[in-house]
Amino acid sequence: PLLRPEALADELAEAVARLARAGGVAPGEIAGIGLGIAGVVDADQGLVYWSPSLTRRNVDLARLLNDRLERPAFVDNDANLVAVAEKNFGLGQAHSDFIVVTIEAGVGMGLVLGGELYRGTRGCGAELGHTKVHLDGALCRCGQRGCLEAYVADYALLREAQALPGADPGLSGS
Repeated sequence: PLLRPEALADELAEAVARLARAGGVAPGEIAGIGLGIAGVVDADQGLVYWSPSLTRRNVDLARLLNDRLERPAFVDNDANLVAVAEKNFGLGQAHSDFIVVTIEAGVGMGLVLGGELYRGTRGCGAELGHTKVHLDGALCRCGQRGCLEAYVADYALLREAQALPGADPGLSGS
């Protein structure tokens, strides 16, 4: 479901407080917050240009989280963070160059070159899911048509399943 950025910040603040209590620490002892979110994110600026999770575009999510949680907040694309985790803790430790592709609610890609996460010239890295594979094709959640994501993400597969003869009309993408 789409969330207002403020509602996401509220939910994260509650989750951080619950986790702190469960861990036996005061919320003030938490040094900072990191959030991975699907979409086009400029991590250096903390800006979410577009996310299928948010109701608005061009959100300064790091600032919003910083203000709401009263501690430093870092925001990055979720697939980028998977690639960083693989580089530091997983199979990527043994490689200087590799790609991580995620396929779930969308299609993401984290790219490590020369041991560093590739962010591209605009800081947004590689948006594999929004590569055009069919001009004037299926509608993507980003608002454009023909994106790879519009054919292989979970919502696309549900759409195709609903179109099959004899499909359950109650099948929904919620």
